[in-house]
Formats: sequence, C-alpha cells, structure tokens
Amino acid sequence: MVNILVGIFTLIIIVLAFASPEENYVIYSITLISFLIFNILSRAALYISEFGLSLVHIKNFKLFFYIISDYLINIDANGDLVF
Repeated sequence: MVNILVGIFTLIIIVLAFASPEENYVIYSITLISFLIFNILSRAALYISEFGLSLVHIKNFKLFFYIISDYLINIDANGDLVF
C-alpha cells in the first residue's frame, strides 16, 4: 500500500515540477528525488523480504537488481536462488 501511495505522490510531484515556474523547480526536483529514492528502497525491501533477507547488507541490495531484471534467476527445489 505504501508503494502505491509513494507512486501516486511521485506522479503528482512530477506534474507540479514540470508545470511550475522556475523558482519552485528546485524544490520540486529535490522532493521528486527524495520520493524516487524512497520508492526504490521500499520496493527493494519488499522484493528482498520475499526471500527472508533485509537491506542491511549491500550484497542483498545487489540481489534486488538481479530480481527486478529477471536475469538468470532460477529457484531450486530448496527455494534457494541459483544464478
């Protein structure tokens, strides 16, 4: 549910950033970058948690990119990832 709300707010900020005068453009750009970073981290936590992992270790964050790219991802009979 949080990912959906962050996505909606991101779209609103994008529209506001492109439709705003130049003096508000920097504020909207910083807000947009913040929302995008939060969206990436929350989506990564969602996908990684399906495998019982957390984002505490950077190697798990790299695993997130393998998962979303669907690049050579196979799961063996034990439920472990096979690259």
